[in-house]
Amino acid sequence: MIDYWTRTFPEERRLENEADLPRRLEVLTPEAAAFWITVLNRAEPIAQAVSWKRPCDYGPWAAAIEKIESIDKNWPPMGQVQNPFPTSNLMAFAGDASLPGWPADHTHLVDFALRFLEADVMLFRSGYTKRHLLRRLRQANLDATQTARAEALARRAVTKGTGLEEFREFCRLTARIVTDDLRQWLEVTADGVYLTLDSLDGFDIAEYLGRMDDATMRKISRHGFGLRLKYAFAADLSQPITKVKDLPADNCIKRNAWRMLRHIRRTGN
Repeated sequence: MIDYWTRTFPEERRLENEADLPRRLEVLTPEAAAFWITVLNRAEPIAQAVSWKRPCDYGPWAAAIEKIESIDKNWPPMGQVQNPFPTSNLMAFAGDASLPGWPADHTHLVDFALRFLEADVMLFRSGYTKRHLLRRLRQANLDATQTARAEALARRAVTKGTGLEEFREFCRLTARIVTDDLRQWLEVTADGVYLTLDSLDGFDIAEYLGRMDDATMRKISRHGFGLRLKYAFAADLSQPITKVKDLPADNCIKRNAWRMLRHIRRTGN
């Protein structure tokens, strides 16, 4: 008998995932993965034509999936029940693929995860799904081609930006697959970066504050309107502090590269 009062939430989720694993393995077949990769290949240009920038709403992708569903005679996909909302079929498969318990031969799931991330699908719960797909990729066996695709995704996360939790998963994945070329690119990209205290974690804050005098510490801690920090400092502390509003436009890219490089170095790679 399970005691639901003393059961912790992560343990509950683990037990639920284990109980659901047989069903997921029946769904996560190479044929189904190939089907959804084809759908993503067809939907991506349609969604991008509607919104050439990274979409912040579900409209472009929902319209693209619905358009494909309306003309595809093979819909619904293999082994899935037709859903009133066509996007739910895609997200159901992606959600199953994002959970632990991949089979020993999981090349098709690696390819699906990479394609889902490359297409930058923007649908309900897609951000949560992307984070967990990145975790699965970190635990998977990647060949040279798949590693190169994952590296390209990490570079895009630096230059184009992404959600905070998703970016953290990219940093963890990159620490596992890092190459000399990627490390050198991150070093060049991060050169000359300026940081603010709210862009650091606790360990970095303690390190930087320990290297500053009291006057500098007070100044970089000063807030402006809306509690936004007013001053930034060079990562190597070799330059005078400057106002955040005067930072160059590409400093956010430099900061992303610095964060990723920092995580790689912390792991000893």
